[in-house]
Amino acid sequence: MKHKRLLALFISSSMIFSMMPAVVFADESESSEPAETTVVESTEPEEKETSKATDPKPSESKEIGQDKTEEQETAETEETAPAESKATEPSESEQKAPAEEPGKDAQEAGEEAKEDTPVQSHKSTKKKAVIGAGAAGATANWGYDDGGTLYINGTGDMFDYTSGSNPPWYDYQSTITKIVIEDGITSIGINAFSSLPYLKSVSIPNSVKSIGAAAFYTCNSLESVSIPSSVTEIGVNAFANCYALDSVRLTKGLRTIGDYAFQGCKGLKSIEIPAGVTSVGMFAFINCSKMTSATIPGSAGKIDKGVFYNCEKLTKVTLGNGITEFDNSAFFGCHELDGISIPGSVTRIGESAFGDCKALKSITIPGSVTTIAKNAFDCCSSLSSVSLSYGLKEIGYQAFQGCSSLTSIAIPSSVNKIEDMAFSNCANLTVVCISEDLKASCDPNVFGYCPLTEESFHYLKANPLTVKGKTAKVKYKKVKKKTRTVSVSKVLKIAPKGTGSLIYAKVSGKKKITINSTTGKVTVKKKLKRGTYKIKVKVMSTGNATYKASAWKTVTFKIKVK
Repeated sequence: MKHKRLLALFISSSMIFSMMPAVVFADESESSEPAETTVVESTEPEEKETSKATDPKPSESKEIGQDKTEEQETAETEETAPAESKATEPSESEQKAPAEEPGKDAQEAGEEAKEDTPVQSHKSTKKKAVIGAGAAGATANWGYDDGGTLYINGTGDMFDYTSGSNPPWYDYQSTITKIVIEDGITSIGINAFSSLPYLKSVSIPNSVKSIGAAAFYTCNSLESVSIPSSVTEIGVNAFANCYALDSVRLTKGLRTIGDYAFQGCKGLKSIEIPAGVTSVGMFAFINCSKMTSATIPGSAGKIDKGVFYNCEKLTKVTLGNGITEFDNSAFFGCHELDGISIPGSVTRIGESAFGDCKALKSITIPGSVTTIAKNAFDCCSSLSSVSLSYGLKEIGYQAFQGCSSLTSIAIPSSVNKIEDMAFSNCANLTVVCISEDLKASCDPNVFGYCPLTEESFHYLKANPLTVKGKTAKVKYKKVKKKTRTVSVSKVLKIAPKGTGSLIYAKVSGKKKITINSTTGKVTVKKKLKRGTYKIKVKVMSTGNATYKASAWKTVTFKIKVK
């Protein structure tokens, strides 16, 4: 009987030992200490150690050795207790693992152990570790993780970093690749993220109202940025020298773009400034060498100094009505700009505004422009057509100097001053239409180094404009319910035609009857009573390449409502 019990115990121990490799492997993958510690430290014989480390439940012992008494089983359990205390402490995951069911063979036990220990899954879901954190504002914080992402969260404004002070995350300057600014932050501080050479993307929430000066200055790897509608101001140098920046999205809430804001963004191909922007700062897009198109709304007021200076690839510019001025060097050095439509709201073209625009072929100056400043179109070597309108008063020093493709120019009689060398070095200029009085008052060098002779000058003739008033009839039944219009030909007889554009102005008469200043169309407002109304107007011709502007002609026409 004693031999049978020993044999049963030996068989039981052998079976349990055969299950150990899979279980131990699973435990090793989760345990905080090496599983072999128990084996090395144990001083018990191999069979005994195995039986103690994986002590079967009482039910298992009964099944294997049924002749055991309860006293012997109790004695064995007490005997194994000290050995179990030497075993390695199981990890938390091991404690939560389900116990093996009795009767499982070694292969099933090994498979269960592998399923309960998802080693690869554990590695793939590992969270990025935060390796730096601190204050980014009075109520804002920052954190940086080992994945290269810098987080800004909290509320309110970020700190400004001026007078040589650097943000605390500059310790990670060479590894930051992404910035996430969370909702609640209201401003991005001065120099907050400047000179981060490997920054590729930034997320700006709709709570941010302003982007500080040099906030992203010289972030050479930044590829795109979307400015939310909450942002009203982009500061000086905010994105300057972001060489890789090829996409910028500006939205309707924006009001101010600071000086040099996007200077040197060599990858930027186009820019659309939204309606509502009231100021685009000096040199805002200087040296954006790949930019091909730009849109500026009339709300901007003017194209400030050097805004598109040296944008060599710029070919298309769309300007909204409301632009009043092209400031100095606004489009200087835009070598591929071949044409531009100047809105009728512009009154001044500044110094060198289109200087060195070598591809510019034609330009029409509207009658709203009173001044063309010095060097405005200097060295526009492809410029072959220039149309100057009546209303222009002054042409500045060297304004069209070096326009070697220009063959003729007609100067309207409204011009009273042409400065020295305004058309000098126009190597192919052979025809000049100008009033005799104006030519006599000009400096001899106005057309210096041009192949002109006395026969090249065509002096403007007196304008033979004649105007007579007529009577036009309007039915009372129609004007009672609805405003009516009357064409200029029904109220005025104008002859001869072709003496230049006509300008109309009302002098006196019924308030409900008006005349359009450029078309001469008469408007009779509804509910005008029956009767005959006299309207006094004045008309003039702006002249053309043959005729001077006429003097104002004052006449009276009649509107009869019956």
